[in-house]
Amino acid sequence: MEYLPEEQIYNLEVPLKQGYYNYLYGVDRGEDLEIMPLEGSSYKTENEYHYLVYFRKRFGEYDRIICYRKQDFNKI
Repeated sequence: MEYLPEEQIYNLEVPLKQGYYNYLYGVDRGEDLEIMPLEGSSYKTENEYHYLVYFRKRFGEYDRIICYRKQDFNKI
């Protein structure tokens, strides 16, 4: 990242595929690395997330779901 003193911000352009991304910032404080979430806690959200992990054999013709997890933030 590059610090822009005129705007007092850090800036970095990274090409990413379309989608939703979560970010964490790491600040090097000598011996320790402090990790800070960008968006804070999500315990008050009303979102429901479904995580699907797919697997395709090397020359396979279809994807296979090998893991599924549902996370409902309304119940946390």
